[in-house]
Amino acid sequence: MLLGRAVTLPFSAKVRTARVGFGLVTQGWAGWAVDAVRGTAVTLGLFLPLALGLYALIGRSPSHWWVPGALAAALLTVAMSFLHPLVFEPLFNRFSSMPDGELRTALLELARRDGIAVRDVLVADASRRTTALNAYVSGFGPTRRIVVYDTLLATADPREVELVAAHELGHVKHRDVATGTVLGP
Repeated sequence: MLLGRAVTLPFSAKVRTARVGFGLVTQGWAGWAVDAVRGTAVTLGLFLPLALGLYALIGRSPSHWWVPGALAAALLTVAMSFLHPLVFEPLFNRFSSMPDGELRTALLELARRDGIAVRDVLVADASRRTTALNAYVSGFGPTRRIVVYDTLLATADPREVELVAAHELGHVKHRDVATGTVLGP
């Protein structure tokens, strides 16, 4: 895992440099490095126990390890989808609930019309890292929420914010993440 990170780190730095050239980066190199270390630590914290568990499973049942391994992977995928917005996203961004108003109501109505249960509409402090305009839907079940970048709110009119959120809700409605997960890496 560490070797893979070491190999890809220069490419990540090159991508960041390209984004700087297009005016998409607001974060300095030190902040970028802290995020890279934080992300690597989180990955290691997840990868090491999982790898050890898998090797123990293979040692216990060399010919049938893949059956409980596949079930565990499916359960882990659901658990991570549930926990991601609560545990991992706050490690990289700060979130605040979007204030009550027409835009929040419109976004919740978009989700309701598509039959998507959403717990909250949050604003992410993305401007600490980027000028990019974006939104996304995160979580599973009671942790599902719509997240809108503060950069999008600062520069787009409410209908444009609705359009971006509608696109993201479309991914949920059409189960794009689930399909991608089942089809594999």
